[in-house]
Order: sequence, then C-alpha cells, then structure tokens
Amino acid sequence: MSKCSKRAIEDYLKTLFEKGGDRRYIRTTEVATRLNIKPPSVTEMFRRLHELDLVDYKPGIGARLKAKGFRQALQIQRKNLLIQRFLEEILGLSRKESKMEACKLEHVLSDKVIVAMEQMLSSKQPVEILSENRNP
Repeated sequence: MSKCSKRAIEDYLKTLFEKGGDRRYIRTTEVATRLNIKPPSVTEMFRRLHELDLVDYKPGIGARLKAKGFRQALQIQRKNLLIQRFLEEILGLSRKESKMEACKLEHVLSDKVIVAMEQMLSSKQPVEILSENRNP
C-alpha cells in the first residue's frame, strides 16, 4: 500500500471526529459526502487508517476512531479552533474566512507557532503585542 499524506490522514480523522466517530461507526458514504470524494477512496483510506491503528474499520459498516485516532483527531480539532479564533480575534477575518483558512493552516503550522498564537490570544492586550512585533 502506498503512503498516505499527513494532510489526508488528518482530514479523515477530523471528519470522523466531527461526525461522532468516537462513539459510533461512520459509514463510508458519510465521509465521502463530507470530503467530496468517491466512496471507494474512503474505503481505501479506512483500510490504511485501520493498519495504522487509528480506526476500527468493518467493511459494510464503517470506521470508528480508536483511542490513538481519537487523540490525534482531538489535537487537530483543537489546533483548527485555535487558528480560527486567532484569525478572527487578532487578524479580524470573518468567521467564514477564518474557517476556510484554518482548514489549510492546521496542516502546516508547527507546534511552536500554535503555542505562540495561544499565548497571544490569552494576553490581555493582543493589539499591543502586534504593535511591538512590527518593524518601525
């Protein structure tokens, strides 16, 4: 089997998480519809995620997150929500824009950047921090 991209794995785990995949089996068609891809592609990825011990996959039934997959999905979701909040509160993007951008950024931002964003959000004066970081 060929190697899956980190982004693809994260997208599937996040989708399963959002659909309640830690509590029930999510059908292939549900994920295919959500990710706008064909069901056979979802089936193939479910098999790969099963091999990685991230999901329990049962053909004809669907996939459910295992503990390891749930932890990864939770981290991805947390990162996504933090990025959305940063884009809205600090950069002033609309909710719709921040949601779209966060989906892209969650796959590429390092943990160091995420921690810095979190610290900025927890600060009382984020505008002052931005001003301090700008070149004169």
